Amino acid sequence: MRSGSLKHFVFATFSTSLIFFACAPREADIQETVRKATFQLDHNQEKEAIDLLESLNAAFPENTEVLEALAFAYAQTDQGVLAGITFAQIAEADRAQSQFLLYAGESMRTAGEPLRAVSYYERYLETFPDSSTAWKSLGEISESLNEPMQAAEAYLRAHQLNPTGEIAVRVGKIFMEMNNQAQAKSWYQDAADRADGAGSQALLGLFEIALIEQDPADAEVIARKLDRDYPGELEVSPLAQKRLELRAWRQKQDELARQLAEQERITRELREKAARETAALAAARKAAADRASAGEAAWPSAKPPVGPPSIEKLLSDGDASIADGDLTGAIQSYWQAIKIDDRDARSWYLLSDAQFTDNQSAWAEATAMEAVRREPQNARYTLHYLKVIQSTKKPADFLRELVKARKRIADSPEITLALARAYSIIGRSHRNAAILYREFLAMAPGHAERVAAEEELAALPGQGDETF
Repeated sequence: MRSGSLKHFVFATFSTSLIFFACAPREADIQETVRKATFQLDHNQEKEAIDLLESLNAAFPENTEVLEALAFAYAQTDQGVLAGITFAQIAEADRAQSQFLLYAGESMRTAGEPLRAVSYYERYLETFPDSSTAWKSLGEISESLNEPMQAAEAYLRAHQLNPTGEIAVRVGKIFMEMNNQAQAKSWYQDAADRADGAGSQALLGLFEIALIEQDPADAEVIARKLDRDYPGELEVSPLAQKRLELRAWRQKQDELARQLAEQERITRELREKAARETAALAAARKAAADRASAGEAAWPSAKPPVGPPSIEKLLSDGDASIADGDLTGAIQSYWQAIKIDDRDARSWYLLSDAQFTDNQSAWAEATAMEAVRREPQNARYTLHYLKVIQSTKKPADFLRELVKARKRIADSPEITLALARAYSIIGRSHRNAAILYREFLAMAPGHAERVAAEEELAALPGQGDETF
């Protein structure tokens, strides 16, 4: 039989059935027609099945069995709106069948009708308020509609009924979008602790928060956990670039730790050297006193000094030795002063200056650093430290130290001018140099270096795009 004839036969047979149903509908006949339509759906005869069920529904609009079959037929053929309306009709025809409102909501959502889906979910929740599935769906729709408060409320209800890491992550993301890192962190941690499939997203959220909070140490710990438990997840995430920044931070921390260890070593050696110098000086004084008592004139005066010398006396002796060109004697006096009180910044500065003059650059840098550490706002000590490290550090490191010094003592014309010159020569940043030259000229109009600074400013080539 040709397909057209078969279709005509089916329609004619169904028309006869309708007449029969109109006269004396029987449940068995309705069920048989529904089974026939279901068979057609299962054998790729969707249109014939839906036509059959629509005709049956027209004859028996209140029959929930027919409505259910028709609703699922619409859903199976991607007619989400019709499926949603039909599922809702089942609930309206029989309040005991309110569970079909959930299907109505899902169908409308699938069909791209979020607002109509929301209305069905809300009606469903009036009867089934403990459905975590419906609350979660409401949250997802509200989130897609950019309604964060409504989404958070729905997710919270869903999480109360059925706590999952997935929902906790969703809530965490909403709080992140609302710039509430504290709440977001709590929810991400909740999801991470559950480890039920949302662990990687939870850790990525915690990683992002650690970076926002400028806690790279915590971010590093989280990154290691991600690598261990979810290898590759960080690399394919939008935060992959942050790993490079984190590695740069770690390298910097390692370098700082190395520098700190080196500084502690130098400080220890400084104290040991001071102790040796003091012991040597004491031994010399004792030997001289012994010789004097034996009639040997070892001291300029007839009597040896009585009692330990004061810091001021030792510093004065050191200055006198400098004036006489006796750098060794000056260094010994300054060391003796430091031995009495190593908190005195001036003693460290004078010692460093003498060492620098004596070409002891490494020792001069270490002792200059001690002076600055004790009086960081003292421009004189800072300028001396900068003078020393200009010969001991690489140009880039020297420039960084200059930048730190100016941030610490912003009102020093000398430091400002030194940084301007460094940017001009070392940093090749003519724009930064010009800015700093002008600041120097503004803050020190009568400075001895003013004319030289004006000439250097005028000689700068075109300013670049660098930002100070």
